[in-house]
Amino acid sequence: MNIEPQNKEPQNFEVLFRHSTFLVRYSAVQTIKNVNYFSNNKRCHGGLCPPIIAAFVVFASINSFAKTYKLRKPNQQSTINNHQSPTLSVSETFLSLQGEGAWAGWPCFFIRLSGCNLRCTYCDTQYAYNEGKKRDIPGLVDEWRKSRVGLVQVTGGEPLLQAETLVLLEALLNEGARVLLETNGSLALGNVPREVIKIVDRKTPGSGMEEFFLEENLGWLNQGDQLKFVITDREDYEWAREEVIRLCLSCYTEVLFSPVWGGPVPFQLAEWIIADRLSVRFQIQLHKILWGEKRGT
Repeated sequence: MNIEPQNKEPQNFEVLFRHSTFLVRYSAVQTIKNVNYFSNNKRCHGGLCPPIIAAFVVFASINSFAKTYKLRKPNQQSTINNHQSPTLSVSETFLSLQGEGAWAGWPCFFIRLSGCNLRCTYCDTQYAYNEGKKRDIPGLVDEWRKSRVGLVQVTGGEPLLQAETLVLLEALLNEGARVLLETNGSLALGNVPREVIKIVDRKTPGSGMEEFFLEENLGWLNQGDQLKFVITDREDYEWAREEVIRLCLSCYTEVLFSPVWGGPVPFQLAEWIIADRLSVRFQIQLHKILWGEKRGT
């Protein structure tokens, strides 16, 4: 099986476009952080904050232009075949329902890669830290195809620790998959194909890994992407709430608040969100409600 990336536009144009897009978005994020508008106890719960309306116009134009040209990252020029295929260390693959985020409830094929650079206090996939089996990329793509579902999520561990993950993402896209990437936010997103839906964890103080978040990743998020906060207690909630407000995160990406499994009762988090009129999506781990903490679900 050959998997050949499609070259939509000249390489130099793609490089310029991707970096220009990032600079605009990241500059807007930095501007939002420093605008004294937010120092006067004003809030951005339901509407647009005046200082960044112009930024949204730019974002909308960029996203519309990108969708028209369907750009891919420029550094994938090689052909992947069964004889010389990159391999990935894979913890497990399985078919289940998507349990989290905007795609919750949809049948989804999961590819869980092994290895992680963080050690969150509430981690529920510790078995993926080191355990893994070498798999070639055409084999993984073929297994997804045989699952007969269009949605596939590449997760971990931390999938971006393995450079070949980018090749897998591109290969899945070229085969017509709708691809989700779940990442802990500590590694750069700049080379992730723009068609991939990014689900990025923003680690809270309760995770013990707050300091490892790479803030420049905010510049790569679109409206179709998701930024997830796992809430361990009231202190975590208040910290996350201030991050959403300070950076007006809900204005340019979808923000998820999820109660840690076994932590605060979910209805408490729901009540806090309602009381604050916070523009975030409450989510709960559907797969754990259905099957408990069972692997392969």
